[in-house]
Parts: sequence; C-alpha cells; structure tokens
Amino acid sequence: MTFDLFRSTHKAIWDQLEKIPGPEPSFPLGNISDFSGQPAWEVCASYAKRFGGVTKIWLAGTPALVLNDPKIIGDVLGSQDDRYYKDAPHDALAPIITAENMFIANGATWQYGRSHSPFSYPVFAGWLDKIFPILQQFVRRRIRQTTGEIPDLIAWVRRLCYDAFSLAIWGELLGDNSYSQFMELAIAGNHRMLGLPVLQKIPPLSPEFYLRRSHWYEDFETRVAKAKSNPDPSANHLLGLTLEAGSMLTTQQLANQFSAPVYFGGVFSMASSIVYTLWCLNNAQSYCAVLKQDLGKLDRFDESQISLPLVECLSLDHALREALRLHPPVPLYFRNTNPRLQVDVGGHPVPPNTMLFISNWYLQRYSQHWDLPMEYMPQRWTDGGTQRNPLGSDYFFPFGRGPRTCIGQAFGMFFMKIAIAELLRAETLTLDPQWSLQSDYFFAVQHPKGLKATI
Repeated sequence: MTFDLFRSTHKAIWDQLEKIPGPEPSFPLGNISDFSGQPAWEVCASYAKRFGGVTKIWLAGTPALVLNDPKIIGDVLGSQDDRYYKDAPHDALAPIITAENMFIANGATWQYGRSHSPFSYPVFAGWLDKIFPILQQFVRRRIRQTTGEIPDLIAWVRRLCYDAFSLAIWGELLGDNSYSQFMELAIAGNHRMLGLPVLQKIPPLSPEFYLRRSHWYEDFETRVAKAKSNPDPSANHLLGLTLEAGSMLTTQQLANQFSAPVYFGGVFSMASSIVYTLWCLNNAQSYCAVLKQDLGKLDRFDESQISLPLVECLSLDHALREALRLHPPVPLYFRNTNPRLQVDVGGHPVPPNTMLFISNWYLQRYSQHWDLPMEYMPQRWTDGGTQRNPLGSDYFFPFGRGPRTCIGQAFGMFFMKIAIAELLRAETLTLDPQWSLQSDYFFAVQHPKGLKATI
C-alpha cells in the first residue's frame, strides 16, 4: 500500500524512470531505510547483485541512481564536464574549506586549481627524492618516542600523517594547536556531511568555529608570505621548491593549495590505508615475514639512496595495493547530471541534476574479475597483476578515476610505503589480537574503528 501511494504521489517522474530497475520504495521516505544499520557502500554493492549496473533508488521523493557498471562509471568520472558535475558535498564543506578547493570546485575554477597545483609542477618528482630521508627519519623518531599502549591506532597515525605532511610541505612541524584546529574543522565538516541536505546549506552559527578557521588558514598565508620575502634556495620542502620554480598563484591562492586540499584530502585517507595495511599484514604472517625480509635487504643501501629501492619494493607495493583493493579509504563517490539537461546514463534518460552514487566497493571485490576476492592476497599483483589493474582502472580505483582522480596519489603511495615499512622494520608494533574488523566513517573516509596497538 505504501508503495502504491509513493508511486502515485511521484507519478510524473516515476513514469520517466520506470524502466530502470531498483528496490521498491515506501511512502514517504522512499529507500532511505535501506541505508540504516549498514555502510552505504555495502548497500550499493548489494544493489548490483540484485538489479545490475544501474539501480534506481528514491531519497524521499527525489530519485537517484547507483552505478556499479565499470564502463558507465568510467564515463561519468571521465572528462565529460558538459554531462556531469560534482555537487555533494559542496554545501556541507563550503564553510570548512576554501571555495576554489579542487575537492568541491567545478568547471574553470577546478581546471585552474588543478593545473596550477604544486603537485602538477615538474618539481614534484624531484621533491619526493629530496624529502625521503627527512620523512623516513621523522617516522623513525616518532616510533622511538612512542612507548606503551596506543588506545586508538587510527588517531595516532592521523597525527603522524599531519606532521609528516607539514615537514614535506613547509619544512617544519606546525604543532599541537594547528592540529587541534584542523581536527575541529574536520569534525564540523563531518557533522555537516552526515546531516540532512537542507541543513547543509545553513552555515555554522558558532563564532568560535570561524575564529579557529581563520587562525588555521591565516597561519598558512603567513608562512607563504614569509617564504616569498625570504626565499631559501636550499629548501627541500614543496613550498620552497614551488617558489623557486616560479608560481603564478597569489599568496592566498598558494596558501589555499597547501592547506585544505593537502590536509583534508590526505590525512584521513592515508591514515586509514596505513592502518588497514598493517592489520591485513598482521593476519597474513607468512607474507609479512617475506616482506620484512625484503625490507631488511634494503639496509645494504646508503640511506640517502634508499628512496627508489623502497618505493619499488614489490612486496611492499603489492601489500599496500591489496589493502587498498579490499578497504578503499573512499568507498563512495558522488556526481550529479547536468542541472539543465536531460542526460543518458547507461541507456536510460534521466532528469537534470540527478544524483549518482558511485562505489568502488563492489567492483574491487567482483568475483568475475578477482580470484578469491574476499581474501587478502598480495600475490595477486605479481605476474602482470599491477599492469592489468593500474590505479584508476575499471576494477581498481581507490583514489578515484578520470581527470578528478586524487592529485596527491603519488605522494600518498610514497609516504604510506615509508610509514608501513618503518613500522614493520622496527618490529615493535603489536596490534590488539582481540580486535575484530570494525569500520567507521569520518570525513568521507572509512577507517578501522577501535583498533588498539602497543609500541
């Protein structure tokens, strides 16, 4: 009865989308109840098994599509800006991050930010080699400084990532106050993303929020201005190398490039992937033993020359890729169709501004593509596995696909390998043997929940 009422209430748009399969909605919430009690990406994966690559769902009276077909996803996340754009989570994050942030920008604003990002400059590749010993020694020091129980490993690794980013970008640590301000902004953004869409349009009402936001961003502008007025030709950090290479960006624009996109775009996803990889290896002791042996062989290299051998260590690379396959940090992406045009999605004409749910969860565990897809098997990446499934391909896109794929993924892979290698080489990290897999969702990133460790 509630289904008939729902269909009659939304008859005009229902008739337009009638040929697209999907779960039966109920009046008045549609299919919203499907998403209560389990992660949204798992719900999206279940739709693929029941309805195929394109599923119609209803969020109250608004239709949306869930995409699980790799070719359609490749089209949507591709370069067709005239057909699709990124809406969510624009309203939720607009007060948290700057308007030109590539995470929420579209069109010319996004293109300008992407092309002028320091991560797109030729100096980027050389920068990785310069900062390798700096980051390696930093991680080693942090491990030595940490003793006893770590009540929440993901929190510890988040701070490790924040500080490592600061060394790599600015050449120095930013301190406890900076990190506290960052986390307060992240918590506010997370609350907004999880709230109702109508509430996301309302800006935060707390004066303290704007004060903290102002202090966090102003600190970066001050640092850029200081570096511009007193250039250091010997600097190894990305800011110094970017200024030396020449940048068309203003002080504020450059500060914005080094603030929200780097920290909000990288800290949570990298920390999640590091911890998931450590946990997966902890449950694959035979492979972990081989990996530790391979890492031990790197000791014969001079530390100033160890960057390339570590980054190219196949057993380490495969361990990380396999964890990214099973536990992608960002398991759900969103796009909208053109707000003014009817767009064809997978052979189905859909109304303007229709929201699209895109998850890599189903495809990265697709049994017809991956052998024993639920097993952690780093060996699957040998003998051409990496070449068959490169980052951003049909069945492996933990950093996204197409032109908007994460611009920092090369740095992400680089630092995650350093952190994982040093934690394994130290042989002082013990994960809680009683912990069973539990995931949480924070700032659009899934992460292990409640995993304790001891150093």
